Amino acid sequence: MDPVLLVKAIDAKTLFFAGALIAGIFTPVMLVTYSMRRTYPGYGKWALCELCCAALYFLQATRGAVGDLAPVILGNALTCAANVLLVCGMYEFVERKMNAALVYLLSIGFLSGICYFFFFQNDFRARTILLSAYLAAMHLYAARPLLGKALGARSLGFRFAIAVLALGALNGLIHLADAILLGDRNALYSARATYMVFYVGELIALIGVTFSFFILTNERASAELQDANAALASEVNDRLKAETALRSEVGERERLEVKLKELAKTDELTGVLNRRGLLEAIDREVQVAYRFKRRFSVLMVDLDHFKKINDTYGHEAGDRALRQAAETCGKILRTVDIVGRLGGDEFAVILPETSIHQARIAAEKLRIAISQTEVRFGQESLLLSASIGVAEWSQADKTGDSTIAEADGALYRAKQEGRNCVRGEHTQKALH
Repeated sequence: MDPVLLVKAIDAKTLFFAGALIAGIFTPVMLVTYSMRRTYPGYGKWALCELCCAALYFLQATRGAVGDLAPVILGNALTCAANVLLVCGMYEFVERKMNAALVYLLSIGFLSGICYFFFFQNDFRARTILLSAYLAAMHLYAARPLLGKALGARSLGFRFAIAVLALGALNGLIHLADAILLGDRNALYSARATYMVFYVGELIALIGVTFSFFILTNERASAELQDANAALASEVNDRLKAETALRSEVGERERLEVKLKELAKTDELTGVLNRRGLLEAIDREVQVAYRFKRRFSVLMVDLDHFKKINDTYGHEAGDRALRQAAETCGKILRTVDIVGRLGGDEFAVILPETSIHQARIAAEKLRIAISQTEVRFGQESLLLSASIGVAEWSQADKTGDSTIAEADGALYRAKQEGRNCVRGEHTQKALH
């Protein structure tokens, strides 16, 4: 079908009724949305703009049946109100400052011209020129604050709105040129193709602008939701990092506390348990043995003539002798055995699950190993020796003190009987 014939076949009143119906449907939707949902600055003005368009198209559709006064004067006043609301809504939505004086002066000038060319000089062509120029100017001014936004991300709604407003402005400019060059003096319902194109263009612009309201609003809501989700994800990530850092810090503190506790129970010079740690270990061993009816033995080890080493070779040599004696204990004894330094040159050893007989054998191995330990310092060297007392724990000893005292007594006998020997229960002679 020929497009020109198709345009001519369209009835202007039908287009106006269609516009009134479309705007009339969207108006309550926008007003309800505005009152019941969270919207953005400018949305309320867009809803009122839609209401003005519905009333405007209805007046134009009924023109002739109600005379010309209401459609012309009130209709153009509604046109003016709709465009002012459109422009104000766009500027508020993008949070840009509008030149209100320009908009209102332009609108007042437009309405004044309409009134003049209706009451004083009834000239349809002049009113058409004013209307076309006003619509083109207001559509362009409404698109102005959107231009910068259309270049950024999430700008589909802005580009669509600019395209629709540009279409409305172009439609007005084309109709303006047609009215100046070829316009009839009274042709509102003229079947001439250019007039019908203008009416169709205005209807398309109305639909497009209405949809741009929804698109801009939904796009902004989606953008804010995405930003909120991103911010929430970032906050969650930051909190997870903070929690990880906190856990790491807590873990490090716990490790430090364990280390400090270990240091508090460790002899700084030899690396074995100190007196405090050794006594706690004996107490634990007593509790386990008493509860599960197990046995353990204790060795008291004393380096022979240690004071002479300090006096003859110096304290550095004495410290070295203590460290090497402790190392020898670690090499000879089992991993389950517990070694501690009670003070000076006296060590104690806890032998879990060990009878007195087994303890004497272990003590003798340790004595031999110590007697073969050579301590070097500078050009000097010496062989160590140790006296060892042995005692086995009994159920009657609830604290372990009696066992320690018994082992200490056996050590005293070993030192009295010539040193470098092992003494304990039923020991008749030095084992060397």
